[in-house]
Amino acid sequence: MVIMLLALFLVTMFLGTPIAFSMSFASIVTNLTHGASSLMLTAQQCYDSTSNLSLLAVPFFMLAGSIMNMGGISRRLINFCRLFVGRIRGGLAIVAVLAAMIFAAISGSGPATVAALGVFMIPAMVNDGYDVGFAGALMGSAGGLGIIIPPSIPMVIYATLAGCSVGTMFCAGIVPGIILGLAMMIYAYIIARRNGYKPAPVDAPTFKDKVKVFADGLPAIAMPVIILGGIYSGIFTPTQASGIAVIYGLILGVLVYREIKLKDIVKMFIESGITAASAMLIVSLADGFNWIITTNRVPKMLSDWFLGIFSSAAGILLALIVLLTIIGCFMSVNAAMIVLTPILVPVMRSFNVSPITLGIIMIICVSLGMVTPPFGVNLFVAAGIAKVPFDCMTKHAFILVGLCLAVLIAMVFIPGIITFLPSLLGMSL
Repeated sequence: MVIMLLALFLVTMFLGTPIAFSMSFASIVTNLTHGASSLMLTAQQCYDSTSNLSLLAVPFFMLAGSIMNMGGISRRLINFCRLFVGRIRGGLAIVAVLAAMIFAAISGSGPATVAALGVFMIPAMVNDGYDVGFAGALMGSAGGLGIIIPPSIPMVIYATLAGCSVGTMFCAGIVPGIILGLAMMIYAYIIARRNGYKPAPVDAPTFKDKVKVFADGLPAIAMPVIILGGIYSGIFTPTQASGIAVIYGLILGVLVYREIKLKDIVKMFIESGITAASAMLIVSLADGFNWIITTNRVPKMLSDWFLGIFSSAAGILLALIVLLTIIGCFMSVNAAMIVLTPILVPVMRSFNVSPITLGIIMIICVSLGMVTPPFGVNLFVAAGIAKVPFDCMTKHAFILVGLCLAVLIAMVFIPGIITFLPSLLGMSL
């Protein structure tokens, strides 16, 4: 039964069928040929998989990212970051990473981060003499922080499927996301020194200019503080936080910055709804697929197999890093989370690996596929903005992926990188 399921799934997927329909087709045919004569089972599974309240955060965080982009918030974030690091060597590249880290703390989406910030940062870096391949690869890689630094849409999906707290997942992603961002900044600084990239030749801002930029950017900077502060203080849940992010973003874009018009609001709702629908469709149609996997004890068989090969949790985590990074090259992050979470969580529990630790490692690994061929959606977005071929960015992209893998390996042997902050706040792991 499982062999038939996987065969149908892989064949239809490689024929170009969207992954949601590949999973649905495989599960329906397998059910019908193994005694489940009614399609009501599949319909019930689709309904049950989307009835979790936490999943409401997915469309709201997508909408919040769209509001940030259209409301002028992303531009003000860049100006705010320039105020602090823009005048040091490689400052413009460091600004790109720092702005992506802050944007990530609102949007929860990698491609949205690249699109919103790349349209300003990539041309600015190229105009200041930066190599276009480096500029695009750095922006694409920094955009991957959008799903690592909370709030994160894949974290919401993973937590829902793994049965763990969304808030704890968010908290666990903060320190790894910051470390990854710092690693990218260090690389940007080294490249700037090696290639002689200098700060933009502009006059030092006066105190009045600094006050103006700071005051203009402060409401935008306050957005992630309000969202994450509210979650961790217990004022509201992650799902409620997603709605508050939308309301706060609309207040800034419409009333404070006055860059969002009524027609823009309609457009943002439609575009965000379409994007969210594609993600929710995968979540809905995947439950029948995962149900067959679970009822046929595939996680238990894999757990026994891994126990016979690996003697430690570190060994299997290192193997998973390699496997998941390869999978990320061919599957979207959300799809990979949906397919792999029900299989890997029970397996890793047998090695006493927390679902929170596994989730952060999974998300980082699969996110690397966003900047590597053939999927590489972040690099495709960056290449479209820079108007250059995709392959001119791959050299720097692979170096940045290598840096991220080094950080991942450090997390395997120092799990406190992931668990320190949730433990400090008394969250259950």
